[in-house]
Amino acid sequence: MISEVLQSRSAVPRAHGPEDEYRVTVPFLKEALDRKERAFYIVDPEVQADTVRRFREAGVEAKESSDVRDCEICTWRDTYLRGGRFQGAAMLALIEDILTSGRPRFGLTRVIGHVEWAPDDPESTNDLLEYETRLKPSISCVAGGRSSATFAK
Repeated sequence: MISEVLQSRSAVPRAHGPEDEYRVTVPFLKEALDRKERAFYIVDPEVQADTVRRFREAGVEAKESSDVRDCEICTWRDTYLRGGRFQGAAMLALIEDILTSGRPRFGLTRVIGHVEWAPDDPESTNDLLEYETRLKPSISCVAGGRSSATFAK
């Protein structure tokens, strides 16, 4: 069950543009790696290469991959939109897999994602709300300490 897997806290900061987001995200995930935690960042496919570059410039060896790595930067197509559309149950299973696959090596995994990809139609909105509803009770929101994060825009 996802609630058993998500035994961490989360912060939900709001970013005002890409520069503001990188200003917060890079140190947050770099701190995870310094603590021997795992970092998993889900981005727009259009900015994946730039995101990897920014992390490397900050001294973080980020990878565009699906292997269990210290720091992974994946796209919406590889995560939220696998199969061509959002399916909440599939995404919950993926989050569970991300967290459990990293647990033996890292203990804690910090995950950051976006919902800018979400289409504005009732079926997709309902599926996304159900996903968020099932995910949120398993994560307590805090501002500091050992945490995982989800960015909201």
